[in-house]
Amino acid sequence: MAPRIAIVGPRRVHQGLGPFFVRSFLARGAVVAGIVCSTESSLERARRELETTHGIAPEGCTSLAALLRKVDVDAIVIASPVATHEAALEAAITSRTAVLCEKPLIEPDARSIETSAELCRSFADAGIPLVVHAQWPETLPAYQDLSGIDLGSCTTFQMELAPGSTGARALVDSMPHPLSLLQAIDPPGDAALENIRIDDLGVAQGREPGVLQRVEFRWRSSRRTLLCRVTLAHQDAPPRPAGYGFDGIFARREVENPGYRMFFQAAAPALGGAIDVEIDDTTVDAPGDRGIAACAPRVERVPVPDPLDLRVARFLDILENGQDPVEAFLPAHRMRMLRSVLDAFESGPSGPRA
Repeated sequence: MAPRIAIVGPRRVHQGLGPFFVRSFLARGAVVAGIVCSTESSLERARRELETTHGIAPEGCTSLAALLRKVDVDAIVIASPVATHEAALEAAITSRTAVLCEKPLIEPDARSIETSAELCRSFADAGIPLVVHAQWPETLPAYQDLSGIDLGSCTTFQMELAPGSTGARALVDSMPHPLSLLQAIDPPGDAALENIRIDDLGVAQGREPGVLQRVEFRWRSSRRTLLCRVTLAHQDAPPRPAGYGFDGIFARREVENPGYRMFFQAAAPALGGAIDVEIDDTTVDAPGDRGIAACAPRVERVPVPDPLDLRVARFLDILENGQDPVEAFLPAHRMRMLRSVLDAFESGPSGPRA
């Protein structure tokens, strides 16, 4: 029997992924049985859009709890703004329904570490899958095709993103991406971020505060240590440049339309420079410092399958076959690390920042 899905936030008002989830679940043979929107007017617009685009007319409500009283579903997709996540997760655990939740799991406020751990424990104890939607790990096979790098032995990591937000909000919106990639190559879930340094490069270049930020840190787990840099360059509208690399081989994301076909192109980081992270009181000149010239890629360009669609396929497999117990607690681990980045931002050398 086809899995039945409810989607909280089916519309793309700003940066929401709701319509893309609908498309991928339908393409994978699932049934979108219900939708939840914040207002009746938004609900009506969502119904019209789904009827026009996909020819479906799911049940709709302005409350997830109300929807779950009307409709039987196998899973809930939470694609609404992060401020709504916690209430939706509570409704899901009450109804014992699996969840695919957009990142981050919940708003990373002062209580988020304890709350996220409690949520993950509740889902795990009940045997209910809880998966946070993090697309970038699904691109790792394509990255390895391009780079030929052994991700088990790399020592540096670099990522560049162009969030639509700035300042602390840009960190909340963006940092789950690099953290999910690092979790994917070092999965025990015991890593901590050390020596976190956040530089506001925008102010130094005469721009508005928070529009260009550099986050450097040391990823240390029981297995390995990596020197890491994440650069965030605010951009108002898509297409937004993005890319990442390990040990000096950087892959820039390229998108071709029509069809939204994605590729990785071997290229120098657009916002590069020396990675300045101190390890054991020693500044290391890492391979990533020298950009693409540090190592030669295996090939110059590779196609990247749609990572959202791959994530949906993985979630459907979890629904059928169960969740790895380690994966069940990765969302709480990621929230702990995200909170440590925000703590570093809020207690920066210039004092607390708005």
